[in-house]
Amino acid sequence: MKGDWLNAFKESHNLEFNERDYEQWRTMAAEMLPTFLKHLSRGSTLLECCCGLGCTAIPLSHHFKVTAFDKDDKVLEYARKNAKRFGGTIKVLKADFHDLDKTFSKDSFNACASGGVLEHYPPEVVETLLEKQLSIAPLVFISVPLGSGKKTVDKHGITRYNYTKIQWLDMLKDFKVIQHSTSKIHPKISRNKIIDEFTAVLARKN
Repeated sequence: MKGDWLNAFKESHNLEFNERDYEQWRTMAAEMLPTFLKHLSRGSTLLECCCGLGCTAIPLSHHFKVTAFDKDDKVLEYARKNAKRFGGTIKVLKADFHDLDKTFSKDSFNACASGGVLEHYPPEVVETLLEKQLSIAPLVFISVPLGSGKKTVDKHGITRYNYTKIQWLDMLKDFKVIQHSTSKIHPKISRNKIIDEFTAVLARKN
């Protein structure tokens, strides 16, 4: 994902978590946890794609064996600091989402996950990235904000396609979707705006 992610994160979050930050991220992850535990047993291996500062990966590392990756060195510096201070069982690596299937072998993990990531890519890339995740894990968890369907580019050079729920369901029509739902994004992420979030669990077809 292109753009100045470090300054985008800095604008709305502390790059290095304090106790209050982590408690808010932990609370957010706790809302997601039932979906994960419906399909994964505690202690399963989980790959968090494009982990950013570790907002989701670090809380989940107290329930699963998490490997988190990003490709931005500056962002990774803070993700590693945050993981060291607040993490459970977690490794933070540098990797490229597009090279996922080259970096990891088939069935390297029990599941892959991403939050607030796939909405930054055009439909054909979204489908390819999902296929690559399913090549290294039998389950994929995604969560994305819902929007108007109009592409935008913000002041940090970050592109968002702002897909609607109908557009997401259309992109996922050729995948085996075993669960999907819509809810409100946690205020820590939405900056207290009311934004709908689409979540889905995909399974490998065979």
